[in-house]
Amino acid sequence: MFKSKKKKSSFFLSYILYLSLFSPLFFFVTELFFGNWIRNYVFKENYVTLPNFIKDVDLKFDARRIYSSDKKVNISYSRDKLGYRSMENKSKKPIVLTIGASTTDQRYVSEGETWQDTLDNLIPKYDFVNGGVDGHSIYGTLLSVRSWHSKALKDKEVKFVIYYSGHSDISFMNSNSFIKNQSSKDILSENSFYFSKIKNILNRIKFYKDNNTPILTTHLRRQEDFVNPGEQFDLRESNLNIYLESGYKETFISLINELEKSFPNSEIFIIQQQIPGCNFISKTSVFDRHPKKYKEYNTKKSICNDLMYLYNIQSSVNNNIEKKSKIKILPMYLESIISDSDVYDYVHTNSDGSRLIGNYIYRNIKF
Repeated sequence: MFKSKKKKSSFFLSYILYLSLFSPLFFFVTELFFGNWIRNYVFKENYVTLPNFIKDVDLKFDARRIYSSDKKVNISYSRDKLGYRSMENKSKKPIVLTIGASTTDQRYVSEGETWQDTLDNLIPKYDFVNGGVDGHSIYGTLLSVRSWHSKALKDKEVKFVIYYSGHSDISFMNSNSFIKNQSSKDILSENSFYFSKIKNILNRIKFYKDNNTPILTTHLRRQEDFVNPGEQFDLRESNLNIYLESGYKETFISLINELEKSFPNSEIFIIQQQIPGCNFISKTSVFDRHPKKYKEYNTKKSICNDLMYLYNIQSSVNNNIEKKSKIKILPMYLESIISDSDVYDYVHTNSDGSRLIGNYIYRNIKF
């Protein structure tokens, strides 16, 4: 009896020892062979992971929660194998590449209704390709140009590049920690076999839990209407120096250099986004009509105040660039193009707002 218990105890200890020795080895081998570690870090030069980047998908979902609607808001969203939206793969048309974050990606605007689709209809001579990535800051856009667009598209095919800039850049200007260094979560998501499987399962659970709406952190539901007249902010040189030290200026210059290097034959336009609720009196003065409860990206004063400094930095950099540069800035924010009813939260456009953006670009860029 005693010997039997001793044998069972010995077997149990041996089994635990066996698991502790061979389980890590098993997981290591399966990670190595079924993950993307070798493919990305051994066979790919200058591999960079892009957070929130998705490709080869065809999604259909109900976005009523995002739109704060009681009725269904059916959205169809597709990305091809290269990661682009609205690209005519079999077409030989010259390309207009549009880059930026959520207001370029248009995650919650259905196929055929984005501002790129509007331009496709207005100017059928060109293929307006959506290369935006929801959630990216300017640094994410820089990485996209360097490690995605410059490799996926041929330079001779791209005649114009449009960078739709604004809201998402504030996060980078106010926080150097945002995406500047690759997070371990992003690296694991892109390369790990086990982590990607677990993440997909959790995302599916969250997808159905949130009424079939894939909500990202950059999108908020509008809880209140805009207020009026709001609070006025004026540009001060002392504050401008603080913003300049954030590293945004250097990153903006790097993006311009990368665009000119990757697409030397293309004309490059920067659209300075207009956000409803930010009533600009001039380049150095703005009224913020957003509700006081609206706090986005932990801004120093207000989203409108930060936009004012952001656009002044961009214009200052562009004015100091050599005249041979093909960079042109369109200050859309100084015009009332998009109204309060054209956005579904406080920033992101619905199909009506997207059409207005497309029409603005059509009027102001000579294609």
